Amino acid sequence: MKKILKYTGIGLVSLAVFGSLAFTAFVYNVFEGSVVDIRTGIPRTVDFYLGKRGLAGDFTKFPEPQFWSRFESGPAYVQLRRSKLHSYALNQAGLGQALEELERVQDQLAEIPLLNVTILGDVLGEDLAIAGRLRGSGQPPTWASYARVSWKICSFYNLLGYSLVREKMANQGLALSLDGDLVQLQPPGAPVLWMARVLDLIILGNDKDFVAESRALAAGELAKDTLQVSPDYQDLVLGQLDAFAERQGFRANAVELNLDLTRLARDFPAFAAWPGEGPDLSQESKLLGSFVQTKAMRALWGAIDFNEDSISALLTIDMNRNELTPQQTSFYSTQPGDVNRWLRPKLRCIPSTAAGFLMLRLPVQLFLEEFVASLEKDARDLIDEGLRRSGQRGGVRGLIESFARGLKPYVLVIIRNNDYPKFQTEYEVKIPSPAPAVAWVVEVRKREQERIDQVLGLLRKNYRRFGFQSQYEINTGPGGAVRIDEWPSTNIPGTGQIAILEGGSQLGDLLMLSNSGKLLQECVRSYFNEKGARSIGTNERLLENIQRMGKNEKLSGFAWVEGENVRGILSRYLQFALDAVRSNEPDPNWMIVNRPAVERRIFEQEFKRKAASKFELRGADREAFEKRVSDVLGVRWQSEGQGRGQQMVSEFEDMQRYLEFLDAAYLLIRSEPRRVECELRAFLRY
Repeated sequence: MKKILKYTGIGLVSLAVFGSLAFTAFVYNVFEGSVVDIRTGIPRTVDFYLGKRGLAGDFTKFPEPQFWSRFESGPAYVQLRRSKLHSYALNQAGLGQALEELERVQDQLAEIPLLNVTILGDVLGEDLAIAGRLRGSGQPPTWASYARVSWKICSFYNLLGYSLVREKMANQGLALSLDGDLVQLQPPGAPVLWMARVLDLIILGNDKDFVAESRALAAGELAKDTLQVSPDYQDLVLGQLDAFAERQGFRANAVELNLDLTRLARDFPAFAAWPGEGPDLSQESKLLGSFVQTKAMRALWGAIDFNEDSISALLTIDMNRNELTPQQTSFYSTQPGDVNRWLRPKLRCIPSTAAGFLMLRLPVQLFLEEFVASLEKDARDLIDEGLRRSGQRGGVRGLIESFARGLKPYVLVIIRNNDYPKFQTEYEVKIPSPAPAVAWVVEVRKREQERIDQVLGLLRKNYRRFGFQSQYEINTGPGGAVRIDEWPSTNIPGTGQIAILEGGSQLGDLLMLSNSGKLLQECVRSYFNEKGARSIGTNERLLENIQRMGKNEKLSGFAWVEGENVRGILSRYLQFALDAVRSNEPDPNWMIVNRPAVERRIFEQEFKRKAASKFELRGADREAFEKRVSDVLGVRWQSEGQGRGQQMVSEFEDMQRYLEFLDAAYLLIRSEPRRVECELRAFLRY
């Protein structure tokens, strides 16, 4: 018996050795090694790239992500299932069918004896990338996928070299043929694909030359730069991830990305022209275009981290300084502010009820000049003439130059839901609007208060010249030491007023402009912790994230958003849209957007001989002009606006559903003329 066992053992060992040698000789050498990084096969000159390491760790059972059970059982997902996006993804986009197909393939692979092949474990799970080049003119891009695969997949690839295996595959509907170092695949009813292998790297793409170039790069046969050795990839992707890990205390589970924005602008005119141009462009878009130009953007680098309770985006835009205007160069060159000396002290004046705030480093004079330039010419001329009549030398430009010289180079914007309790007597509002209360905050330089007082004195003395009916003074803060001026105007949407707070030394030399005196009063009470008001500086999550930036962190901008308070603003917009649809009355927001173009056309065609501009029409001419504009807008609303009203209701409902996932979010900005860095992190709730 011992001899039988001995010889049997020797036989089995010999068979195993012989089998291993045969397998190594005819199928796959398990000792041939691995590529250092799959990105050594990606050309440096690609126009787009997405990559993800360790994908297997993101799933419990493929294709179900680890967070799915918690996500699916939460109330936010119940809302998401009612959205158009959910329906589109499952039906029109074919996501539901694709997931079913993945599960079917996974089940088929599991039936292969002994090998236990899985999509995630053997193909996609270790390291995966997609890269390619844009071709423009409506053509699909050239692309290739790169995956570090298991020995099982390498073995299968090598078996494709045998005609018997290719014949078997052809009988199952997949035609295969060899072309040098590549394998050509012809899936049924689909374009031809090309495949190559270098050690444990499988490359699959839709262009023979691109796949061949990638294979040669990975094999070290081509003396060209690859993405993996690119300084931009090392610094702006891997370097940013290292810095993020140091700040947050955990390694990001990130999708890496790169996009050639110059090529994108060349192939897609809509992107190149963003945010738009022409006389009918909104004031907001005109103002944005003064500071942001897509043609000045060279490339986007970054990573998106998917954590169970948050999503973070680390993005860097490489800028072409030669395409920047002098104003944009000045904007991007503004010296960053110290977090502890610039950002943290200003939190005191921001109410905890705010939906969010934005602090941005920029030359205030430049911003004001571009803001005025974004106004319609008639409005600019009217303001300029009013200032000159009031004794302001140089009109608008002279006022801005004098005023802005006394201010520090930053602006703070506070946004809050306009749901304040109504007073017994409120200002008249001709243009109802669900728009939030907004405050613009600047800081007066030391020893420059007199300059600011002169400008405010000019406004207080000549307010009627600027279209205000009256003015009111409110004293608030400890001992009534802080002054708020309110100027009513029926033309201000939603609130019917403009308010200015002159804080002086009692309020950190802050100067605030708002469409709501109530918001300014709450800012004062938050600053002094009065009458139950609290500042956003008591928000623990906000403070925790500011603390993680470090003592010496310098920023060009910082924004914070509170999900619950944003949902409050959106609820007002939704209710407003519902009321407009039910009443069959024109939506004021639709009117505001469409009115300027109609006013311009009516004035040019019918009223140009009666006044130099529409703002100078008086008496009966003014009434006739307003009636004519309202009639034209009413007709347009009946033909196109009502359907838009229903669409707005649907859009606001969907936005509410998406925002159910948002707990809070922040945005960091660091800018210079050659580069803009952004860090966006959204904290989720299920």
